Amino acid sequence: MLKVLSFMLIVAASAMYQVASERTAPDMNPFAGIVIIYITGLLTSLIVFFLSARGVPLFEEMKKANIFSVVLGVVVCMVDLGYIMAYRSGFNVGTLSPLSSVALMVVMALIAVIFYKERMPIRSIVGLTIAAIGVLMTIQ
Repeated sequence: MLKVLSFMLIVAASAMYQVASERTAPDMNPFAGIVIIYITGLLTSLIVFFLSARGVPLFEEMKKANIFSVVLGVVVCMVDLGYIMAYRSGFNVGTLSPLSSVALMVVMALIAVIFYKERMPIRSIVGLTIAAIGVLMTIQ
């Protein structure tokens, strides 16, 4: 059940994310918008942490972090900037999200095979090839 609820949260939040990214003020510096996004995210995270932590000190939990928490922060900032700039450059809401999802699928499959030595059946390779061609045809 947790798997289903988690997936539903991802889909619902991603849909809201796309709409909100597309609707950011077009004349505002995108980094100012990202600062607002992260202040809001920080406050939301603090509230949810304290509601769920059951007395566990925040800084004790933060000591458990590794470098990938910092890397993820930088990467998420770049994703936000990428979406904001893509929408400003003329992408449509109905095109950008599916297009970027398919492109990500292809890239992650390559990463999985090359770096994680995962095996991929021929059927998946054919599907990913078709998806990559679709991305190239759509982005023109």
